[in-house]
This record gives sequence, structure tokens and C-alpha cells, in this order.
Amino acid sequence: YLGAAASYRSLAVYGTALLLPLRWLDFNVKSNHQSALVSWTADQESRTARFGIERSVDGKRFEKIGNVSASNTGGVHRYQYNDEGFADIKSGTVYYRLAQVDTDGKISYSKIISIKKASQIKVVLYPNPVQDYSKVNFNLATAERVQILIVNAAGITVKTITVNGEAGTNNIGIGMNKLTAGNYLLKIRGNSFQDEIRFVR
Repeated sequence: YLGAAASYRSLAVYGTALLLPLRWLDFNVKSNHQSALVSWTADQESRTARFGIERSVDGKRFEKIGNVSASNTGGVHRYQYNDEGFADIKSGTVYYRLAQVDTDGKISYSKIISIKKASQIKVVLYPNPVQDYSKVNFNLATAERVQILIVNAAGITVKTITVNGEAGTNNIGIGMNKLTAGNYLLKIRGNSFQDEIRFVR
């Protein structure tokens, strides 16, 4: 009888071990400036009811922004959540984490990931169509190095200018007299922003 009891005890422990905790295989976020796509892959989620998506702007205080139902089955499953509220955040670092909610109500959290949102800086080129001399106007929150490229219709960069942008309003003069008639693309980028403007010579 002692042997039978020992065998039963071993079987019970083995049965419990089969209920493995969920494994996070990956957790990522990417943005197109209008929204943020949060994606993750999980394994061993047979006891998971849903995933809560949480967002923070300081990495400490999180708010729930949505839920995604779990497959609640074995195997590997991939999920996505589109955070449209990302567009309302002005600039800075945005943090995300996932709350795994088990079928019994128990909650556990994923690691925290982040994405840096560039400030939305309005860039104006005038006049357009350009003349021999045009100006690029933009505002910066802080001083930073800014690069301006002019690309022709063939995708070739025909002019590059690098300036030290100042906090506040910037007006950068650009000589256009050597450009031949046609369509062009002005690309401007700094540490906190990037933009493109199509223009005609």
C-alpha cells in the first residue's frame, strides 16, 4: 500500500506540472505617428482569459487602453492591438505593458517596452513653386542639428544642407537657381522630427 500511495503522489505532482505558466516569446511596438501597433507572441496560455494593454507616459503610472481575448489553448499564438490614442500624445517616450489575466482572475504583467514619439513639427517651404531663392520655416522646442536634402524625380540627392537649428522659429534660406525645371522632394530631419515636402521648380 505504501508503494501505491507513493505512486499516486508522484502522479499528482506530475499532473500539476503540466499546467505550465504562460511564456512571453516577444513583445514589440511600432508607430506610423498616427497610431501605435502593439504586438506580442505567447505560448502555453491554456489558463489565460485575456490580455489587457496598458500605456504610460512616465513609465510608472499605467492606464488600461484595451483588451484582447486570449485563445486559451496550447501552442504559440500572436496578437496585435492598434493604439489610436497614440496620436493624441504630443511627444516624448510612451511605455506599454501587458496584463495577463488568468481564467481565475489572477493578473501578471509582461516586461515594459517603450517607443519615442517625435514632436509634430510643421515645416513650410515658400514660395512653391520655388524661385531662385526659397526659405524653409519650422519651429523647434530645443536647439538641435537639422539636415535638409533636395531629391530630384530620379531619387538622386542634388543638394544637402546642414544647419544648427535654434529653439523657436527657424527660417533657412536655400538657393534653388541651379535646379533644372521639374518635380522635387525636400527632406528635412533632426533628432526629434522628420518631414517631406514636394515642390516644383
